[in-house]
Amino acid sequence: MKIWNFLKNNIFVKNIFFAILVSIVLFSGLKWWLNKYTRHGQAVVVPDVKGLSVLEAAAFFNNSNLRYEVVDSVYNKGVKPGSIIETVPTAGTKVKEQRNIYITINAYSSRTSIIPDVKDQSLRQAIAKLNAVEFKNIQIKRIPAPWKDLVIGLEHKGRKVNAGERLPLDSKLILLVSDGGSQDMEDFYENFIVPNSDVSVDESWLN
Repeated sequence: MKIWNFLKNNIFVKNIFFAILVSIVLFSGLKWWLNKYTRHGQAVVVPDVKGLSVLEAAAFFNNSNLRYEVVDSVYNKGVKPGSIIETVPTAGTKVKEQRNIYITINAYSSRTSIIPDVKDQSLRQAIAKLNAVEFKNIQIKRIPAPWKDLVIGLEHKGRKVNAGERLPLDSKLILLVSDGGSQDMEDFYENFIVPNSDVSVDESWLN
């Protein structure tokens, strides 16, 4: 009884007890707020929407209470145009509700670029120029000619391509390159050196 009266009447003990009580209340309130703010325990699974259009996938995201945003597009001939290729986070990942899901779709057509002037350039220079404008599918066809590794022309789908034409970036380009072998100069000029003509734009790839 004396101990109780001592504790009851001691202001120092009262202050310690009050401080402990306030700390417990604050800690409990903070924990409750954090659980509510982070939606503790309310995880959802990212749905598998690969191959679907964005419109078709929207229903799955809405049902899972997720947001979505198209952030990129690539071109793949083997995939249906406009369909979803990838999501971030990936399908099956557990995330919080209202999380943003970032979508990459398959473009409807390949990106294009303008063919640079590579005629009379060295093989190395020509490839560097084509790579600089993102043409990567480049093959080399050796042509009998008096000079070594000199670009004589450029072909696409069996026809000569002129500088300034616009082609898809996935086009297969064939560089006609001299092999440095001996050949009659008159035949060489007759077969490969033609007068300059107006640039024509090949749009057959659009069909």
